[in-house]
Amino acid sequence: MKRRFVLASCLVLAAGGPLAARHYFVSIPPAGEAKYKEANFALWVPEGVDPLRGVIVHQHGCGEPAETAGATATFDLQWQALAKKWDCALMGSNYRMDTACNDWCSPENGSEAAFLKALARFAEQSGHEELTRVPWALWGHSGGAEWVYRMFTHHPDRVLVLVLRSGPPVMETMYTESLATPVLYNIGVKEKKDKRFGRTWQKATQLFEARRALGALDTWAPDPEASHDCRFGRLLVLPYIDACLAQRLGPRGSALMTPMDMTRAWFGNIETFEPGPAAQYDDEPNTIAWLPNERIAWMWKEFVKTGWVADKTPPPAPTDLEATVVDANRVTLRWQAEADLDSGIKTFRIYRNGQCLAAYTGSAPDLFQKPNYHDTLEKPLSEMIYTDTTVTTSTTYTYEVTTVNWCDLESPKSTPVKISISR
Repeated sequence: MKRRFVLASCLVLAAGGPLAARHYFVSIPPAGEAKYKEANFALWVPEGVDPLRGVIVHQHGCGEPAETAGATATFDLQWQALAKKWDCALMGSNYRMDTACNDWCSPENGSEAAFLKALARFAEQSGHEELTRVPWALWGHSGGAEWVYRMFTHHPDRVLVLVLRSGPPVMETMYTESLATPVLYNIGVKEKKDKRFGRTWQKATQLFEARRALGALDTWAPDPEASHDCRFGRLLVLPYIDACLAQRLGPRGSALMTPMDMTRAWFGNIETFEPGPAAQYDDEPNTIAWLPNERIAWMWKEFVKTGWVADKTPPPAPTDLEATVVDANRVTLRWQAEADLDSGIKTFRIYRNGQCLAAYTGSAPDLFQKPNYHDTLEKPLSEMIYTDTTVTTSTTYTYEVTTVNWCDLESPKSTPVKISISR
């Protein structure tokens, strides 16, 4: 069963000591009345973190290719940047079914037990025994939104923040407990009139209104350009989770699961999309979205109007650039880079002797990290490698690399590397 993660495990296992960034993989076979064929899990632990303070869960949706796509979630550099910032592990899954995916979407059908067993196994593998007790930030798409929502109802005291991308599930009873847990409804506006997913919009609206009427910290953030696809939802989702973790986890060494600071809250009218400080709103609670702070409020306004959030800060510069002479006509460059948390990595620019030589987009068509239906990376996973085939002998070259994010902002150049081509 471990074959599902073979490709990924061959691509990245960072070298170094026990505190180096690393991937771990486990498979939990079905037991008893479990209604799944396979349950495979991946965990990424950032470098230098001890102890871990939480687990960020990226849960795929139903059927193929969603189930296969779930295997790449922990290799996503933008989600890794979020996990690293808050000393969290990043966890993805790969549930396989012989029948309808609705079986694994219900945690009581074995997927909850598999998830908890996987955390225990990861604790043993990594030496991070705290994985069995730290809180979770849950993101799920489609059937995955159903799963994370139900897990929230089963473990309300362990959830830091919940994001429902095209969810929640159809349930007879609305869950109106745990009103102090931030919940983001990130759903496609085009689902509203979709024959297949129209009920998803209806149930999400009902849940939001029921919880907000009781004062829940729920945020209605529909994507005007999307249907059931994830599109660019992460441009709001990741900063939103970041803002919630900043208050719920706080500085290193502070207590976990602290309450949200309501003095910093903003509200947004879900009809006019106008935000403002919470104190100025006297509307009915179910007509306004709760927002964790002013920055997210303005990002929310832009997103719900356009489906996009403009980033104003460039990404960090690439590091560890190396150049290797392959032969008289080829130089191979390798480097490392961290994603811009707000707007990811679109491409890299390769500079030779101060001039831009090429834009490297990776092995995925056109883009290094291409947003798609499932919010997961496409295979083959792109590596940070570029081969210059235009060199000549008896020449010295100086190479630099920059990162370009999704708002086309370019990072500073990496530390230059000089190399000579001999005859």
